[in-house]
Amino acid sequence: MMNNKTILTGVAVYYFVHGVALLFASDIALDLFGISVTKELMIGSQFFGGSLIALGYLTWFSRHSAVGGIYGRPLVITNLTFFLVAALTGLNSRLGGFSNDLFWVEEVLLFAGAVYFGKLLLSKSPVTQ
Repeated sequence: MMNNKTILTGVAVYYFVHGVALLFASDIALDLFGISVTKELMIGSQFFGGSLIALGYLTWFSRHSAVGGIYGRPLVITNLTFFLVAALTGLNSRLGGFSNDLFWVEEVLLFAGAVYFGKLLLSKSPVTQ
């Protein structure tokens, strides 16, 4: 089983990769998912990319902390909120016919993150590894 530090490091890298892609190459990143690019969408994507980079830093610098139970609750709730909202929004969009098959890979990652952070939120003791 993977330890907490490894998973939080992976989550931070996920945020950084997506954030940098949306910030500096939003037209290419959006095109990968079959999204037609407009100036307004690029600007919104760049703001979102900046937010993902901020989430990445929060997660990266908290990866050595105890999380779960009452410990690290802001980190856990922040990550849970992102993954759950993104997964449900993406699923709703995908079931409505939006995007391409690459989007299903993102959906699996997002739901896995939501399950992981939901489990941490509901755990009774901190996970320190």
